[in-house]
Amino acid sequence: MFNPEDLSDKELQEKTGAVKEREDFEKVQGFVKYANKVFDKKYGLSVQSDELPRVVKGSGLDPTFGEKNENLLGEEVDVIKIKDVNQIAEGSTLGEEMSHFYRSHFRSDHSERNTDEFFGWLGRRLLFEATQKEDGTSIFFPKGEPKIDRSVKSQVIERTKTTKKEIRKITDKFTEGELGIQEVSEKRRPLVKARERDTHHFRGYEYASKVDLDRISDWQKLYSMPDKEVRKRFFTDKPDYSGLESVSKTDNTLNAGESEERKTEEIAGLKFELEQTYETGKVWNVLSRYYYEWGKSIDLNDLKNIKKYQEWSKPVNHFLRGKELPERATEEDRANIGSIIETLDKTMANCPKTPVEFTAYRAISGNMPIEEARALIGKNISLDKGYMSTSTSRNLVINDFLQRSENQILYEITVPRGERGVWIPSIINFKEAASRESEFLLPRNSRFFATDVEEQWFINRRSRNAEDVHNYSEERQSPPQFKEKRLVIKLRLENENVEDKPFDREQEKNEQQKEPKKSWLSRLFGR
Repeated sequence: MFNPEDLSDKELQEKTGAVKEREDFEKVQGFVKYANKVFDKKYGLSVQSDELPRVVKGSGLDPTFGEKNENLLGEEVDVIKIKDVNQIAEGSTLGEEMSHFYRSHFRSDHSERNTDEFFGWLGRRLLFEATQKEDGTSIFFPKGEPKIDRSVKSQVIERTKTTKKEIRKITDKFTEGELGIQEVSEKRRPLVKARERDTHHFRGYEYASKVDLDRISDWQKLYSMPDKEVRKRFFTDKPDYSGLESVSKTDNTLNAGESEERKTEEIAGLKFELEQTYETGKVWNVLSRYYYEWGKSIDLNDLKNIKKYQEWSKPVNHFLRGKELPERATEEDRANIGSIIETLDKTMANCPKTPVEFTAYRAISGNMPIEEARALIGKNISLDKGYMSTSTSRNLVINDFLQRSENQILYEITVPRGERGVWIPSIINFKEAASRESEFLLPRNSRFFATDVEEQWFINRRSRNAEDVHNYSEERQSPPQFKEKRLVIKLRLENENVEDKPFDREQEKNEQQKEPKKSWLSRLFGR
């Protein structure tokens, strides 16, 4: 498989011609990979190679992008369907279908046709802009910048005339009767469908052609916008570029005086969007997209230790909290604790800082009088010497953890932008429970600032009585619901800018040996 980036313009043209002569769909995959590199370098739009769409032979005349088609191995993959290899080598096809792919990748719930075609034409323009040469042409666009001509609009008008003409001809022939009605319906359906398709293309193309590409720097944010917001901002003669714009390099006053203000506005905008869409799972999406590349870069041995921690978090944290290990802990568990702690500390130190502010939750056992809890407000506290598991899903924490009778306290933790922690779904398979729990793991010895304390009522859907559950299930009724009060402590994570000492086996060994009841730990660090 060749890489167009490694070839000169002449060689690429020759290679393109050779590929066009052979209907070898596997080899033209190189164009997709090359386009992905271009979009990544120029616009920050990139995905892993194994997630790129596959070029396959389609049955229609026009190229199309298809989401999650099943391949021969039963795997679901995105595809670009083309009639022959001649099409994928054209900039119009490559730019448009790759843009459809990015739109699907960054905004999975897109569904509006006009907006989809808006991104299609935008992709053509972006590919041309990124590959443009001094003479105003591109290897993919030998005639220059893609422009909208009257062909699309003419097709809409022509199909409208044809539809009316065909319907009139049929209705004149069959003035009444089921046969006439049926034929009108059958003839009209494909004509109307084709007219609608052309209309969607023209409307989306027209507004995409008016976008000032130089005014946008955050392309991923644009490709992640809801359909409705895209239409509101850009389906107008006066596009709204707020939150997407670059700071002018030629305006020093703007750079010095307004860059921080714009940065603050952008963060505030992200925070507002995060808060508004939290319940629909956007926190999960934002963090997963942000930590994805980093998750792929983790060393395999480190990844094994992180997965070990998911299974043996209790022994590791018991050790860090100065407690005896559970009886079920084996010699192998004891032997692995040190390397697990080293791996987690290193991972925490090297992981990306959080891109936005969000809220995480944790339910804990025990009771605390509200007066005692309120005394914490305004104070810096350290809750745990171990690693702290939290979840970005409030509903999950309430329904699966807080409803247990022993759990009486809910921590509501604000995680500011710029803090560190491990977003577990980015490194653990989604099918595993740790990923489904939307876990955000905080560093050991994390520090917090208590901002508020209150008591809240929660609906407990768990019955305390097993016989109750059985009886209600026999009668096909839900068990009774309990309204219970829980203590909610609101905290703000404040680890950033506080230096943590790296894990030192010898130091931990010496400290633990001072306490005879934990003398078994000498075996842990004696290897």
